[in-house]
Amino acid sequence: MELGMTAKKRNLGEGLMAFYSDIDEAYIPRYRQWHNLEHMPERVSIPGFIEGRRYLGAEGAPGFLMMYETEAVDVLESQAYLGSLDDPTPWTSEALAHFRKPLRGIYRLLSSCGESDFFKATWLLTIRLDSDVEITVEQAEAILEDLQGEGIGSVRFYEINDHIAQIKTAEKAIYGENNSYKRYLIFIENSYSAGRKAIVEDRHEGAFSELLKRDGKALVDEYSIEYYLRSPDE
Repeated sequence: MELGMTAKKRNLGEGLMAFYSDIDEAYIPRYRQWHNLEHMPERVSIPGFIEGRRYLGAEGAPGFLMMYETEAVDVLESQAYLGSLDDPTPWTSEALAHFRKPLRGIYRLLSSCGESDFFKATWLLTIRLDSDVEITVEQAEAILEDLQGEGIGSVRFYEINDHIAQIKTAEKAIYGENNSYKRYLIFIENSYSAGRKAIVEDRHEGAFSELLKRDGKALVDEYSIEYYLRSPDE
């Protein structure tokens, strides 16, 4: 496992860019070089960015999850960020051409519990879902409280921001314009090597279970931390 800077526990930002994608198998070593050495350092140096992470997908999940946390959602439509998306470097243009089934989402944090410390909770469970009714902050808090327990680090509940996600950029023209179609996103940092079963499949009652029943088609994927980089301003 590769890790960047060593800062770990901190307050969460309001904004999130989450990008799920497979990568051409033969290109993965070079993809990791690009993401470690150029792309993530460039992104976290943008004003308002807090940190970047890359996760490796477990069996059945998209190959990689790349995510950037920002102080506010509108950082993800700032001139500095959109300017970088519209002027990709040659290496970025090369790397993005090897993305397969990419899915990008922009999110606003509704609620969170616990502390982020992936040195203890190296696994991440992501749950993408819809709901037949709007989920309030109070309801999100109840759901997150239901997910607390031994082995669970931070739990975050996000809502998608379609307006920002729909902005067209030069980078999108390379990898294809595929935006997330699921309205809500839950991140669960945990120390389980079989987090899907322990966290989701064994829960048959409570606020979280009721939420999954309302959706019926939630996408649940497991990831392990692979790389992390903190903004130099943090």
